[in-house]
Amino acid sequence: MKLGYFTLTDNPPMYGTGRKNPSRLLGEVMAQCLHAEDIGLNSVWVPEHHFGLFGVLPSAPVFLANLAARTKRVKLGPATVLLPVQHPLRVAEEFALLDLLSDGRAQLSVGRGYDAREYDAFGVDFAQSHEIFFEGLDIIKEAWSND
Repeated sequence: MKLGYFTLTDNPPMYGTGRKNPSRLLGEVMAQCLHAEDIGLNSVWVPEHHFGLFGVLPSAPVFLANLAARTKRVKLGPATVLLPVQHPLRVAEEFALLDLLSDGRAQLSVGRGYDAREYDAFGVDFAQSHEIFFEGLDIIKEAWSND
């Protein structure tokens, strides 16, 4: 069995005065991820959330690339890329690049998410997310199976 670490990076408005400065929060999350490697966990998973509704991590691949430069062994993955609000070729490219930069440690998890507000901000109809998700997944698979 393999064990990994997942963090929500949650910092919602309901925390009120307990909300953390995004820079401080991301620093703490980075420290936790580094500690996960130090204690022998197999993987680290970070979320994708937009506009500070529930977290402060709109780009998992950027965060994970920074983490890749600071670690040697731990696998690196998003939990989860909101595929319907991303361009699937961009996702395929970014995670292929992350895999190269991390010497093969990149993992990819994609999903539809649950918060229609994130869709609204990107001008994507949440009601169409199922169809858009599977179309995007097919594009990623095709991109990775052909040169």
